[in-house]
Amino acid sequence: MLKNRNWKLLLCCMLMTLIMGMSASGISAETKTDSFEGYYKNVLVKKDGMFKKSQTGTMRTHDDQWMHTTGILGYSICDFDMDDTKEMLVLQAESIGSQTSSHIVMKMYEKEKGKIQKISEMPFQPYSDKKIIDAAAGGITLPAANWTESSFIISVVQKKGHCYLVCEEKQVWGCFANGAAQDYWILEYKNNKLQYVRSFTQTAGGSSDFEYTGITFSNGKLKKSELYYADGAEWIGKKTKYKNYQQAIKGLFSQCGIALNKNATQYKLYDGNNKTILAKTNKPKILFNFHNRLTNKGNYNIFKFKATVTADRR
Repeated sequence: MLKNRNWKLLLCCMLMTLIMGMSASGISAETKTDSFEGYYKNVLVKKDGMFKKSQTGTMRTHDDQWMHTTGILGYSICDFDMDDTKEMLVLQAESIGSQTSSHIVMKMYEKEKGKIQKISEMPFQPYSDKKIIDAAAGGITLPAANWTESSFIISVVQKKGHCYLVCEEKQVWGCFANGAAQDYWILEYKNNKLQYVRSFTQTAGGSSDFEYTGITFSNGKLKKSELYYADGAEWIGKKTKYKNYQQAIKGLFSQCGIALNKNATQYKLYDGNNKTILAKTNKPKILFNFHNRLTNKGNYNIFKFKATVTADRR
């Protein structure tokens, strides 16, 4: 009887130890997600996977698919709304209908009532609507058959109590056709919402006849849009706010107290440049940089590309 009782006691102890271990394991898992870093790694990345940091591909026709187009690109933790509490911005490439194309989505997370929740999101693209049409039809995409030399940059600039997210897009289609697009826009996370502050949107042109519209907002709502610059405006009878491209883009950014550097030129994108247009005096912090570049010049109609992603945190 004594032996049986000892065995029962031993079994009870073993069961209690197992149960306590399982509970401790569960608490540990929860603890790992109560920080932004833990939630990012243990929830978001496990669910959606990572976008490949470096990819290469070869194209002989414009249909050749080589780029893996989905996954999380990176994240950054900062006091984006200047309320003395930090938020987490996550950049993710999400498929558009299928796995052959995606668009980049900006997602803002906050800690609320002890939980981390997504509060706001918006696509990475300049402002456009039915009246203001972005020349890059369909928005900014990452196709599997990617023959676009492209540069996408997001930086943080703090000015006069504002935390601006400055977004830059430059693209050149030069292998199987000719065309180019460059757009720049400023966002702000305010009142629990990502919203536009300014947008320098290319509203016409592909290989020539470029036009750029300057758009201003007040508390996220459209305030005014006007043609800032157009190629040959004096010859086609169009009225523009500025006489040249450099004056136009600098004029829009100066409204937010943001200075630009020598890269803020109309055709700088054709030299494969993926450098920011922000002057160092702004003390910008680059959160994200995607660069797809042509690594050869198409000998025998073979085009080789390399795409790289750098982010504040990955």
